[in-house]
Amino acid sequence: MHRFYDPNFAAPLAADPSAHELPVPPPEPVWLDQDEARHALRVLRLRPGEPVEIFNGQGLAARGDFLCQGRDAGVKLTSLRHTPRPMPTLTLAVAMPKGPRVDQLVSQLTQLGVDTLVPLLTERTVVDPGQSKLDRLRKLVIESAKQCGRDWLMDIAPPTTFSVLLTLPRDLLLIADPLGRPLDAHTTQQAAPSPHSLLVLVGPEGGLTPDETELAIAAGGRPWRFASHILRIETAAVAAAALLRNAWPISTETQEDR
Repeated sequence: MHRFYDPNFAAPLAADPSAHELPVPPPEPVWLDQDEARHALRVLRLRPGEPVEIFNGQGLAARGDFLCQGRDAGVKLTSLRHTPRPMPTLTLAVAMPKGPRVDQLVSQLTQLGVDTLVPLLTERTVVDPGQSKLDRLRKLVIESAKQCGRDWLMDIAPPTTFSVLLTLPRDLLLIADPLGRPLDAHTTQQAAPSPHSLLVLVGPEGGLTPDETELAIAAGGRPWRFASHILRIETAAVAAAALLRNAWPISTETQEDR
């Protein structure tokens, strides 16, 4: 089913957050913006009545029938759902890799349910993404969320220095380190049985400096490794996300009007 993103899409939610039903969808169709409409009509060549989805990136999504009027395209809603924000929250602070590798990183972390990606600035960082690159990566997040069926968009934070990052609140801080303790379900549950927030540091090629590692450990960080070999930046980040989401699965409960 094709999905369309509309950050302004809104609908009344159930008064009781624990309820499983949302109000009947409003009768008025939701019209897509020009870019989404053009994609639907010219690229996907959708026909009126085809089933589609629309989502706002903040947990609200709807299914409906595709509509078109000339160059305009929209969705006649038939059902609504609201997915609560996933818990625990998972933030990856990563020294961004060069070239197309960063695109693969963003796409795969979106698919794995990472909540926030923080471009990490360390002593050995090579890539400090500017605003135009961050904007492009945020568009890639939207495209990846469309494809994987995710209702909450992954946030890409502004580049953050190592010292500032260590002040961020979290229940568990992990440091990607090929010499660290092996990461598995048993050790993670021992470290934090029911965390609300996880933060993972993935350093640049060559790793964090000894001083940075000591600072992270002094701030409560735990050096853990995610594989038996030395990993590239994007591989370490993806492995960490997959292992942690397996150790603490995200909530899948939704409110839905059927």
